[in-house]
Amino acid sequence: MRTRIYVLAVSVTLLYAVLALGSLPLSEGQGEAGAFFAAAKYKTRVSSHTVEVWNFTVHNVNCSGNGEIRPQFFLNFYLDGSLWFDEYNGTTYKTWACDVGKTVSKSYLKDWPEGQPYKHDVRVELFWFCNSTSYSEDTLSFSTSVAVQVSLQHIIPTSYLVVYLIACALLLAYDYVASLSE
Repeated sequence: MRTRIYVLAVSVTLLYAVLALGSLPLSEGQGEAGAFFAAAKYKTRVSSHTVEVWNFTVHNVNCSGNGEIRPQFFLNFYLDGSLWFDEYNGTTYKTWACDVGKTVSKSYLKDWPEGQPYKHDVRVELFWFCNSTSYSEDTLSFSTSVAVQVSLQHIIPTSYLVVYLIACALLLAYDYVASLSE
C-alpha cells in the first residue's frame, strides 16, 4: 500500500513538473526568436569625453532573406528611453547581413553626451528588415555610469584650502598640548 502511494505521489509530482515546464516563459534571446544577441561587450562605468567601443554578436536562427537578398538586420540604441542612435536612418549602409544559422559580430563607437555624472539606462534593439518591414527580434538592456572629467584648475584651490585647514588644526593641537604641559 505504501509503495502505491509513493508511486502515485511521484507520478503526480512528475506530471506537475512537466506541465509547469511547458508554461514557463522563454528567456530573452532564446527560443522562438528568429535572431538574438549571442554576446555583448560594453563597459558599465565610463568617462565623459571618451569614445567607447561596444561589441555585439548576433546569431540568426531562422530569419531568411528575400529571394536573392541575404537576411538584413540593424540596431537601435536608446538612452534613458529616448532614441539615441538609429542605425537604419543614421548610417549610409542602413542594414547588415547575417545568414541563417550564422553569427555576426558588430562594433560600434559611442561617445557620451556631456553633462553631470549620471547613471544611464541603455537599451539596444535588434531588428530584422525584410520586405520593407522591420521586425523586432531581441532587446538587450543594461545600465552604465558616466563619470565627468574635471580640469585641475577647479580642484587646486580646494586642495590648497584643505592643506591650510590641516596645518591650522595641527598648530592648534600643538598649542593645546603645549599649554597642558605648562
